[in-house]
Amino acid sequence: MKLQHRHRAIISISFLLLVGIVSGGVFVVRHHPEVKNTQGNPSMAQPPAAPNAPHLPAGQNGASTVDPQYVTIKEWGVRFKPASGLGSVQYKAINGQNVLGFTTNQLAALDPGCALTGEPGSAPLGWLERSATPLQAADGTPRSALKTLGGYSYYFTGPQATCLSTEATDTPQNEQLTGQQALLLAQSLDSIEAIQ
Repeated sequence: MKLQHRHRAIISISFLLLVGIVSGGVFVVRHHPEVKNTQGNPSMAQPPAAPNAPHLPAGQNGASTVDPQYVTIKEWGVRFKPASGLGSVQYKAINGQNVLGFTTNQLAALDPGCALTGEPGSAPLGWLERSATPLQAADGTPRSALKTLGGYSYYFTGPQATCLSTEATDTPQNEQLTGQQALLLAQSLDSIEAIQ
């Protein structure tokens, strides 16, 4: 009994540390330009903005089919280059909104809780929002957009909890993997650009 409590405490502490590391990484990526430009050549000109693309219908999956070096969200007219180590990225519209949830093939195969369902909360690695008007946080302060392309601003929010839903998969090693992939996704989305 005592060993089980110790195991739960270790997992809880590990999870809290992981959330702190991911949050700190997302903060660093968003607030330090020298880190933001590690995905591409900062001297390259921004491609022309795509025309207003239709929003992705609820439950529709997306995958990169245009250029294997990019994850292309053709419904929005944008793409981004995945960071090394991220793996195959999946996205799906959440609840019919201009919001996409993200996961990887590796995480979706690891645990059913890490698969995309299109329901609110189904964003194992975080979600990307697209808005024609500036978004605000719950306290009314303006949110910082990743980029503005084609009349839309793009906002990324990291995962709010672990997607690991079974005792067999909810291990410190798998929690570290989900945190690492969430950080890599945040770094990757800094390279978002309009499709040329």
